[in-house]
Amino acid sequence: MRTIYYIIFFMLFASACGTKKSTINSNQINLCETIFQNYYLGSSKKSIRLIKNYEDYKSVFLAFRAKKIPYVDFNKSNVLVINIGENKTTVFNVEPSKLIEDNGKLILIFKEIYQPKENAITNKICRPISIFKINSKKEIVLK
Repeated sequence: MRTIYYIIFFMLFASACGTKKSTINSNQINLCETIFQNYYLGSSKKSIRLIKNYEDYKSVFLAFRAKKIPYVDFNKSNVLVINIGENKTTVFNVEPSKLIEDNGKLILIFKEIYQPKENAITNKICRPISIFKINSKKEIVLK
């Protein structure tokens, strides 16, 4: 019986680590890149944070006890950290769906991605976090 639980847990873990397609247009794909996504390492409170320097960026990854921190050139890019908050019933995350450049601003529109109900674990607390690299120094507006 334990092996069945381990197999189910491994399948859920493997599906959470899979790659996802972004619906951003091909000419905009270089403006927003996903650096990190995880369903369980985020904060219990919902938050959105724009990081403009390496020290703050490094502190985010040190909180995860990451061995390697992805490189970001903060002279050309910013980093967006989205904590979705704690959820006990549904596993979901966010990904960018649309990117609009308007009057020197970048407007990012995100959509929520839900796991199928058959993959959801009802007893597991989910705290999704997503970290995106924005390859622009323009002002960022989120929707």
